[in-house]
Amino acid sequence: MGLNSPTLEEARLDEQLSNVSVAFTQEASDYVAGTVAPVVPVQQPAGFYQIIPKGEFFRNRVEPRPMGGRPPNVGHRLTRQPYAVEEYALEGSLDDRSRSNATPPYDPEQSKVRQITEEHLINKDVKWGAEYFVTGQWTGNTEQTGVSGAPGANEFQQFNEAGSDPIGVIQAQNRVLKKNTGRWGNVLVLGSKVFDDLIEHPDIISRYVNVEPGVIGKSQLAEVFFRRGGGRIVVADAIQNTANPGATDVMDFIIDEQAMLLAYVASSPGIDVPSAMYTFAWTGLLGPNAFSTIGVWRGRDGRAHSDWFQVRMAYSFQIVSADLGVFFNTAVAAS
Repeated sequence: MGLNSPTLEEARLDEQLSNVSVAFTQEASDYVAGTVAPVVPVQQPAGFYQIIPKGEFFRNRVEPRPMGGRPPNVGHRLTRQPYAVEEYALEGSLDDRSRSNATPPYDPEQSKVRQITEEHLINKDVKWGAEYFVTGQWTGNTEQTGVSGAPGANEFQQFNEAGSDPIGVIQAQNRVLKKNTGRWGNVLVLGSKVFDDLIEHPDIISRYVNVEPGVIGKSQLAEVFFRRGGGRIVVADAIQNTANPGATDVMDFIIDEQAMLLAYVASSPGIDVPSAMYTFAWTGLLGPNAFSTIGVWRGRDGRAHSDWFQVRMAYSFQIVSADLGVFFNTAVAAS
């Protein structure tokens, strides 16, 4: 080996540090990317999945069978939709001098891995929000916009305005989903401020007059908005710093805190199972670490007298059926 060649050990998956990686800094419930859509394992980074067009299973062509004759013969169309998965990775290095200078209980390896992991989780929510939580994406239904004054077509009064009717607004759009798709919405993703304003809304509080102040939370909202049961409330509380290193911190919520999304999402992927969205995970590259769990790879750079650590993930977020979601923009006014 030449004098200028680095001494590199073969990279390996470190199970102990992978366990550390799960213990990220922000609360697990703050993030939404891993909690809303079912995960579809894929072996290739790009390909197609089949779609049965809406309405194919909602006709009634049953007739009496004639004597000695055959009943009507029916079928359904199939279309194909493409998917494409991206690999995301981040690396950090730990110099031998930093390691030797560390004083217990501080563990520089764990600190490095937690930082890398946290940035991956932030990136997932950034990608999730860009795909699902913006205007113009849910084209299967008319998106709704909150306004402070009298609402017009496809508008509603913002939920922190006096006289607003969040229960009626959400129920009306849930009926739109049902009439158009045969499915009631079963997940409501709330921006952070939308959640805070809803749990203080007089119409919500009036339904829990015997509940102690401050007790109303996600489970109570689910009872109110999903009257047939089986619905979930997800609150997007994760934050990020968008400033460059060394500049003044710019901290804000990752997901639009004033918006919300109502959707029907399958509990797990399957044949002939409708769902508003899927998460495609490239398990053919990274195995179970592709999305649902996080693996940490490590190696040695002898020339730099450092250890390096990598966290890799490979996934994509995709709207499968725009008919199964309704986006509510500016559901509450800014503070």
